[in-house]
Amino acid sequence: MADNESIVKIKTVADNSGAESAQKEMGKVGDAAKRSEEAASQSASKAAGAWGTFSGAVRAATGVLRTFMGALGLIGFAVSAIQTVIGLFQKLKDWLDRDKKAAEELARQIQDAKNQAAIEASAAAYEKLNAKVSETLRLEKERDRLADQKLGQQRAAEDAQTELEMQTELAGLDRNDPDYAEKAELVRSKYTRIRSKRAAERARTDRITQQQRLTGLADEKEAQADAIEKGVDDDDTVISLKRQRTAEKDPERKKNLEQQIEKLVEENKKKLAEAKKLRAEADSLRKEAVNLFGAERAAQISDKATNVAQDAADADTRRRIGVRREEERRKADEAAAKEAAKAAQIAADKGAVSSGRAAIGELESQASGERARAQAAADRYAAEQGDVIEAQNRYDMLVANGGSRKEKSAALAALQKEKAEADEAQHEMERTAAEVANTLQTITAQIRALASAVQKAENRLAQNQADAPEG
Repeated sequence: MADNESIVKIKTVADNSGAESAQKEMGKVGDAAKRSEEAASQSASKAAGAWGTFSGAVRAATGVLRTFMGALGLIGFAVSAIQTVIGLFQKLKDWLDRDKKAAEELARQIQDAKNQAAIEASAAAYEKLNAKVSETLRLEKERDRLADQKLGQQRAAEDAQTELEMQTELAGLDRNDPDYAEKAELVRSKYTRIRSKRAAERARTDRITQQQRLTGLADEKEAQADAIEKGVDDDDTVISLKRQRTAEKDPERKKNLEQQIEKLVEENKKKLAEAKKLRAEADSLRKEAVNLFGAERAAQISDKATNVAQDAADADTRRRIGVRREEERRKADEAAAKEAAKAAQIAADKGAVSSGRAAIGELESQASGERARAQAAADRYAAEQGDVIEAQNRYDMLVANGGSRKEKSAALAALQKEKAEADEAQHEMERTAAEVANTLQTITAQIRALASAVQKAENRLAQNQADAPEG
């Protein structure tokens, strides 16, 4: 601090306000320095507060002294006063140097806290992403459930309306009409066709909806994988920890940093593995969507079979109507023609029974052959599937037991070959099954029509025999 003589000299040369300001600022510097020295033996927080006060006092006093002493031409005194300030600063710096180790330890602790916070933030971001994806999937599942529920209600109403229209048409028929039963059959046949066509259309709609849902879910899984991978790519924590490890000289702290790096790297590996799994699931979903093409094929074949059956039934129905009407005309024309027509009918019925039974036997034999063909294709596919499993097991065993590269390549090639053969067998089985189903539907329809014709012919024969006069 400035001595008394210097202060008196200042007062005699300058005005009182300027001298008092300079003396006041120098006094503040002295007080601040004293507090800093006292705080050196106390806690770091108190020392830090004292140092802040001292620094502010030094800046204020330096500015005042330069201005005031420069105006008086007392440059030497100003320099001396500033040197006094520097001396006081040195005292505090010496204390800070003595406590440097504690300050460095505090900095390390702060950095450790930052590292831990970064690690926890990375984990929290991953959990938050998973939670968001789970909620999105839940909402989409609920949306699909409501859509399916609404569609089910619409279809139920549509089916009920069709039933109402059919019953209305049936109720409008004249029950006294000789052709009432046949006309009713034709009405029912009409609505059977409508229902069959509608079932095929619904199967196609359901297939498209399912494909869209599978594709949408695959897109969401891809997006989730992108987000996970982006989080790993943007993670600067590992780089920061590696830089700290390189600069760190303390073996214990270096070891701790290495453990943190290993933990983060392992977590990133898990994230990348999860992203890879999601992409595999997305690819599987897309393949599943592609495999659904033609899922409505069975419904389309069934619709065709229904139309074939109805064509036969309708033809038989119309034929019965024609026969009945012709019979009525013959009865009205002459009595003699009735017996002739009856005899002709009996002969025709006998022929229908004989030929019908023979035709039914041939059709049943053909159906058995078709079933055997479908079973053979299924058996071949099952055998190929067994070969795939064996090849997969051989390959997995080589991978697990560390087989040679040549052995694994050969095993993998064999596995791929078996899978290709299995796929070919599956396609052949599906194609054969579709063909057999179509053929069996047609055969069944023909058998039913023939059985109906035979039964009717037998019924007429029995009736004619019962009506014949006893002789």
